[in-house]
Amino acid sequence: MVRKTKKQFYQTALNQKGGALNELLENAHMFQALLELGRDGLPAPLNAHLIGVFFEENVLILQIDHSVWATQLRFYEPNILGVFQHNLPHLNLQRVKVKVIPQTKEPEKKGCQMEPLSTENALQMRELSEHIESDNLKHALQKLSNCRKRKT
Repeated sequence: MVRKTKKQFYQTALNQKGGALNELLENAHMFQALLELGRDGLPAPLNAHLIGVFFEENVLILQIDHSVWATQLRFYEPNILGVFQHNLPHLNLQRVKVKVIPQTKEPEKKGCQMEPLSTENALQMRELSEHIESDNLKHALQKLSNCRKRKT
């Protein structure tokens, strides 16, 4: 039995007609095209804050990343609705709704808080590092052994 690589597996899955991955990829392309159409109808820097476009019945829904930009976007609702009505007349869009979707920031990584090592423990760690074959582990132990209590 010939084993496929991950890349081959995913490529085969994407190339299957009517496959779930292929459908997801097509939807992603469609939503990206809608987003680009929406951004093209807005001036800079407002266009960079438009993060999503979709439809519910005959309502064009625009997703923006902050309420300040949502307020400015409301001034352009007639223009952007016109762009979508012109390019996608079959959707029969009648009005625009703006939704604020705040972008979450990744939590800040806090450094490891540890008690400083005693001088004796630092020396033991340094000695242990001399007998380790892995360069990365050896370096880490040597660095850690430097975190010892300062004599007062």
